Amino acid sequence: MKFIRNKVLSVTVTTIITAITIYLLWQFSGGNNLLKTFKNINPIIAILAFFIYILTLVAKAFRYRFILKNKIGINKLLSIVSIHSFWNNILPFKSGEITYLYMINEEKNISNGENVTSLLLTRVFDVLIILTFLLISGFFIFHKNSNILESVPPTFIISILISGVAILAGTIFYRLKLSKIFSNISFKNSFLNKCSRIISETFLALNQIRDIRRLFIFTTLSFSVWILDTLFIWAILLSAGFHFSIIEAAFVGIFPVLAGLIPINLVGNFGAFEGTVTGGLVLLNISTESAFNLSFILHIQTLLFSSTLFIFALWYRRTFVNQRISLT
Repeated sequence: MKFIRNKVLSVTVTTIITAITIYLLWQFSGGNNLLKTFKNINPIIAILAFFIYILTLVAKAFRYRFILKNKIGINKLLSIVSIHSFWNNILPFKSGEITYLYMINEEKNISNGENVTSLLLTRVFDVLIILTFLLISGFFIFHKNSNILESVPPTFIISILISGVAILAGTIFYRLKLSKIFSNISFKNSFLNKCSRIISETFLALNQIRDIRRLFIFTTLSFSVWILDTLFIWAILLSAGFHFSIIEAAFVGIFPVLAGLIPINLVGNFGAFEGTVTGGLVLLNISTESAFNLSFILHIQTLLFSSTLFIFALWYRRTFVNQRISLT
């Protein structure tokens, strides 16, 4: 009973704080100006952004299906990915990842190792691709306006990317040895031991892409996810009347990911999302007020789209489960 009261109190306090935060964000942005920006959104381009968002989830579903060796149908995986993405957008510090592990664990033909590995491997590649996008977009956006970057030739950036590919290939080739090394390391500190175990499991997860063919397919699927995500952000910004290049959209797309990594956060990541994305837009010489309004629009539309697909995915899963029960 005490646990339930504490839970209710925690949810109530969090909800109140979130509501206050949204109100303060509204006031900070100048409510009328923000409302005017919302009214000026091009509905056709917003619908296009929604379809691109769906394609992004489809690409994610195909990527998970590939790692899980086609053991789950694409329709079911798409519903899982939709629910998973919704909770990742709502819960702080990417704690929505638990929902993916829980739903995949319900599948009897998927082992616990395959479950964790599929998520771990996709996240490793997501980090690598985000760093690649940051490196490329940051260089082409700022090299003309920076005394330091101006003297850096594009061949240097290409060399860094090639070196990264070579390191990744070497890591995959020696994955078992590297996993064994970290699994045998022992520290007195329990946190360091946990980190060592996670690193060991990460290297072991690379076993799913042990040959060039599987590595190429998985890399292509991973890049497809983030290219579509870049197009989604580009379309959202365009619907609000701001014309960004694809390179600039790729740069902006890095900041929502950073917002989700902030451990102290509210429901829906309000505040952290607007703060980080506004910072990225300001770096592109957008005024603070416009940058904040754009970040709020991007956030609201992302939540709206993910909520819509979340409801549809719940309906699909309930229908699917009922059909499966009726057949047994």
